Order: sequence, then structure tokens, then C-alpha cells
Amino acid sequence: MPKSFTKIDAVMKAYLRGRHTKGLAVGMPGGTFEHEERWVESVPLVIPGCTSTCSFRGRFDNVLQLDNGGCALVDLKTCHRRDEHLALYSRQLHAYPWCLEHPAPGAAYFGPIERMGVLIFEPNDFFKGVFFNGALLGPLYWLEINWDEQGFLKFLTEVVNLLDRPIPPDAPLNCPWCRYRLITNAKVGHGN
Repeated sequence: MPKSFTKIDAVMKAYLRGRHTKGLAVGMPGGTFEHEERWVESVPLVIPGCTSTCSFRGRFDNVLQLDNGGCALVDLKTCHRRDEHLALYSRQLHAYPWCLEHPAPGAAYFGPIERMGVLIFEPNDFFKGVFFNGALLGPLYWLEINWDEQGFLKFLTEVVNLLDRPIPPDAPLNCPWCRYRLITNAKVGHGN
């Protein structure tokens, strides 16, 4: 990730620390930014009939303490808002509540995650002020991601079952993951 995006992310986190979400973005749940950038890790997920297991480790952006007492996971992005990006963000965000609700020994735990989503900053203007050289301006959008534990477990079961095979199956023509791998390998010169 370019250094400028890392800096924008750090400045946003510093601004949001301890703040309430009121008036921040339409549709965002009411709550206060309480927990920022924590490493989480899950216990291994055992899939019946498989010898392989699956576990997650990562660092989330923020957890809100909701006004109703629950928790919400918030991922920060600086990008152009597109609804088709929800599917890309969804897998990543599903791994965090899984870690928080099935923590490895000694890992962070805040209670169940009731809501989750992406808070997107979409810079679309530049402003030069009297007391500063420049500022990026743009709206904030909240994209809600529905927590689908059963769908997430179904996906993980498919992945672990695939990885557990002694030989990979033939790639079907309509497999988006296979096309992605072929394109990526071709770009970096790995062939097939």
C-alpha cells in the first residue's frame, strides 16, 4: 500500500479515537470508537472429515462500543465507493468477528459483534488553506456488511476440503479464483 494511504489511515484513526459516530456517515450505527488496531487470532476451525484446519490472525481497524451495549466492527478504507466492493470486503471482515468470537488463548475478546461495515473516505477535492498547505476533502460513506456466519463457514469448509485433497482438481472454466491465479502468475512470470 502506498505510504500516503497509510498516513491517511493513521490520521483518520487518530481523529476517530474516542469519538461518537453521530453525524459521521448515513446509516452508521450509533456508538463510540473504543478499540483501535488490535491483533486478533482464532482457535483452529476443525472441519469434520478433514485433516487440515483453518485459523485466522490479523489486525482490525476499529471496534465501536454501541450505544445499546453491543459491539460493531469498522474497517476504514480510502477509495472510491462501489457497491461491488462489498463482496471483496466481506470475506476480510467476516474473519475478524470469527476471531473475536472464537479467540485463541490470550487473544483479544470484546463480546459478540452485532454489526460490521466499512467506513469509506472518498477524497474528491483538494483545498489550500491560509494556515496549512493543503487538505483532501471528500465524503464518508458507511457500507454495512451483514454477518453471515453460516455462509462464512460454508465457504471455509469448501476451501479446507479443497486444500485437504492430495491433488488439486481440474480448474473449471468459470472459476474466478482460477482465472485470478492464472492472470497473477502470468503477470509475475510464473507461468501456469
